[in-house]
Amino acid sequence: MGSLEPLSVRAFYSMILLATLTGRMATDARCDMGGIGKMTDVEAPTTAAVRIGIPRDVMHTARMSAGDMKRELALALFQQGRLSLGKARELAGMTVWAFQQLLGSREISVHYDVEDYLEDRTALEALDQS
Repeated sequence: MGSLEPLSVRAFYSMILLATLTGRMATDARCDMGGIGKMTDVEAPTTAAVRIGIPRDVMHTARMSAGDMKRELALALFQQGRLSLGKARELAGMTVWAFQQLLGSREISVHYDVEDYLEDRTALEALDQS
């Protein structure tokens, strides 16, 4: 396999936007990001890994680790409504409680409206009557 060309910051964000909009990643988007995209022992064996190419100098300039990048991507996709709370916290590698605290610190609201509340209340009342 040949060496990978470094991506510019603009190319990186364009690639993330394209992946977000299409739901898939370009086939040449890969590099070693210190664990991003690699399966871990806690992931299901059917989890597919996608590697994203981010030059080390971009990560250094942004002063972000691979984990920071994953958290920011998870936050952005959750805020856009593209990932549920559970999937976003999974991507971020955080517990539900820690991810909710992070959302609060960034003033990102959890996607839970009055309609969701009423559905949950009705379901709880039905369980209570059983």
